[in-house]
Amino acid sequence: MKLSVLNQVRVSPGTAASTALRQSIELAHLAEELGYERYWIAEHHGSPTAACPCPEVLLGALGAETSRMRIGAGGILLPHYSPFKVAECFRALDGLYPDRIDLGIGRSAGAGAEETKALQRDRSPRPFAEDFDDQLAELLHFLNGTFPDDHPFRTILVSPQARGAIPVWLLGASHGSAALAATLGLPYAFAQFICPQQMEASCRRYQAEWSGGAGRQERRVIVAVSVLCVETQAEVRELAAAARRDRPPTPAGRTPVPPVRRGREWEKSRFVGTPEHVRAELSAAAAAAGVDELMVLAPLGDYETCERSYRLLAEAFNLTRR
Repeated sequence: MKLSVLNQVRVSPGTAASTALRQSIELAHLAEELGYERYWIAEHHGSPTAACPCPEVLLGALGAETSRMRIGAGGILLPHYSPFKVAECFRALDGLYPDRIDLGIGRSAGAGAEETKALQRDRSPRPFAEDFDDQLAELLHFLNGTFPDDHPFRTILVSPQARGAIPVWLLGASHGSAALAATLGLPYAFAQFICPQQMEASCRRYQAEWSGGAGRQERRVIVAVSVLCVETQAEVRELAAAARRDRPPTPAGRTPVPPVRRGREWEKSRFVGTPEHVRAELSAAAAAAGVDELMVLAPLGDYETCERSYRLLAEAFNLTRR
């Protein structure tokens, strides 16, 4: 089983966002040393508890601080951006860190309504992400140089010129995203931590409907899971109690999330416990989805708690240290 890391660059209570950014680099060092396969950064906007709205910027630092592990965006929220600009950014990253860059693409806003509006250059009242399929196809054409001869963008040079193919992963949490990834021939990353009830069916649909089409990539599935590994059951109970007490800051105009509800959400997580318990549960989930790689998000706790969780998980799965 391969394990990877998804980092939402969360800001722990009582710490600064700049601390969370520095800790994301420290965690990358640890993940590479422990033998994790890849390390992806998520994109969020306007959140007091998430410090990275621009994964491509942080990836520049992460590439310089690591040497072998794959790094990438999990993901770039394409409806906010020009496909041409995204292609240029990731070509530049690939030029700096060849054969190590992954480009995960999502279609969600990753933001509230006002932040989403502020991110748009064209503020017409059209539905958000209505042309996502066209954007994604355009991005693939830019990256692969496959525009038709009569397309107006056919002669555009995407700089820097390619050293090799950049893997483009489609992120999703539904049957629809699975079908789109299969149709386009893209590797697929399913967010089990967002929609656990659709994991097995979505992953199986992707595998069954794979066409090997315009994406020109291999058929691969990663399942992203929310995991916290601790040494004792007593710690599990303590963390659940902390989740009930925690009141994260709430932006103006938003409804606060009651601590009781947060505690219940925490307790419903399937992947919290001792190393032996978590390994058994994760192995069963991977088998049900038919995957050989899981991407792990640490859902709660300060940096030290998350770091220890990744250490225990690496030991439980006997990852090969670098």
